[in-house]
Amino acid sequence: MGAAWYAWLYIEWESNIWVPIFLHTLMNLSWALFETNDNALGDIYSNIFRIFTIAITIIATIYYNKKSGLVINKRNLIVNRENN
Repeated sequence: MGAAWYAWLYIEWESNIWVPIFLHTLMNLSWALFETNDNALGDIYSNIFRIFTIAITIIATIYYNKKSGLVINKRNLIVNRENN
């Protein structure tokens, strides 16, 4: 799921690799700074942070695309705009 999310962000931010790199670093930093479970599932606070981060990036991506004149719809949600 994370790979699909990062790939979607990469495509929607016009192939800007720094967006997923920054977010992956931010997510890893939270695991390093705060005490978490020993497994990848994490505890309730880790999952709240993940959900919050994902929600913020989706909202920011939609705002970015609307501001630049692009519209996210059913046709370009899955298919890369450059290949249409």
